[in-house]
Amino acid sequence: MWDRAALASGAPELCAASALGTSLWSHIGDATTAELYRLILDRVRAGRLVNVPFDGSGPGVLRQMRLHLRPLPGGQVECRSTVVREHWQGTVRSSAPEPVPPLMRLTVCSWCGRMRVETEWRDVEVAVTALQVFTAAGPSVISHGACPACATRLIDDVHRRD
Repeated sequence: MWDRAALASGAPELCAASALGTSLWSHIGDATTAELYRLILDRVRAGRLVNVPFDGSGPGVLRQMRLHLRPLPGGQVECRSTVVREHWQGTVRSSAPEPVPPLMRLTVCSWCGRMRVETEWRDVEVAVTALQVFTAAGPSVISHGACPACATRLIDDVHRRD
């Protein structure tokens, strides 16, 4: 399945024989996505099972997928993906450039790694699902801040030092 998708997308360098044994980070194209995956992998290595939806579309196919991550001994992580929905459209040719969607701004707590979803702070794996970060049409940028719980703890720590 993976090799077929890589070949159909014109990316033979992503076939299993070429990709296995390489660093995950060499396959992630932007800093925001890398930071989100780092946060998610930290959660998995801490013992959590994580399932994240993502867009696995390629030329001529719309594909909704889900990434399943589970901790393994020694800090390793098993990653498996499943296709949730797939719709083949055939060859798509467009001469007009697609409009660039607006940036999605994500706020991550610098201390606990939770993300803001509207007015609530959620675990990163819950937030990326709720915000549909990996299925969104446009890019995301991360802003760091402090969730209310961490902000209170930091202020208390400062006052205790006085």
